[in-house]
Amino acid sequence: MFIPYMKKYISSPDGVAKMGPFTILALSLSFVAMGFYPYLHNYGNHSGMGIIAYLKLMNLEFIAATMVAPVVLWALLIYTYKGRMLGVTLTDTEVIIDGLRKPAAINIADIATMAQPSPRDLMMARYTGSRTKNSIWGFVGPFYHKDYGPMQWYCTKRKNYVLLTTTANNKIVLTVDDHYDFMHSLLQLQPGIKEI
Repeated sequence: MFIPYMKKYISSPDGVAKMGPFTILALSLSFVAMGFYPYLHNYGNHSGMGIIAYLKLMNLEFIAATMVAPVVLWALLIYTYKGRMLGVTLTDTEVIIDGLRKPAAINIADIATMAQPSPRDLMMARYTGSRTKNSIWGFVGPFYHKDYGPMQWYCTKRKNYVLLTTTANNKIVLTVDDHYDFMHSLLQLQPGIKEI
């Protein structure tokens, strides 16, 4: 009886990947604070004016900046949270990127080379995509590096990089917590992959 191979690898975010959500959270809270500071400072409880009466005094632009902007930022945060990268699943035929709305799959037979670039090697890679929906919770999307060319990133941290190059010369960069075990398992499944 054939039992298919499947192993999951976690890709936990580092401090840099966590900065995006916390920045949006801080920005939305600052909008709310800017909106209610005049109320607390000028009108507060000593005047007897309620919050609804205070909001009626404000103009539409002020309300939009202090109330609608945080709601939009929170909606963006929740939307992108559901599409973040969680890890990598290695099967006997594919490398599957878990957690994305449309999980990416790389056929193991199409992988020509595998390398482990240092964080310094990929430091100058630049995001080239027009969508930010996946980049808030990590580094997911099309990137470009002057030495490697265009690459597709599935990363949640700025270390433990694994660079896979396909036979069509597509470059995929991913991160997993136990990258040595991932590389060893991938080489066992497909011995024809050259390790650079």
